[in-house]
Amino acid sequence: MKILYSDTEKSTFDPRRAVPYHEQKATINALKHYENLLFLTRITEEPKSFMERMQAEKELVICQRKIDHWRRHPNFSTKDFSEGCLIKKKQWGIV
Repeated sequence: MKILYSDTEKSTFDPRRAVPYHEQKATINALKHYENLLFLTRITEEPKSFMERMQAEKELVICQRKIDHWRRHPNFSTKDFSEGCLIKKKQWGIV
């Protein structure tokens, strides 16, 4: 069972189709994973079953690792990420 991230499936990454490192949109990618983090957090707070909650907690670790990866990227903007996080929280009714 997976919700958003699988810890067992092999990666489908193909370096021939990858965006060059210096052209990657780090802040946008981090915000996509941040929205996933909000979704997974909501599932852990209101699970349909114990298994769903456990799976969401496992995927939260993967999600946080992906956000941390994009935060280390040279194209990452802390200011834009913070602003984006506030927008995402408002969309999810958190703020």
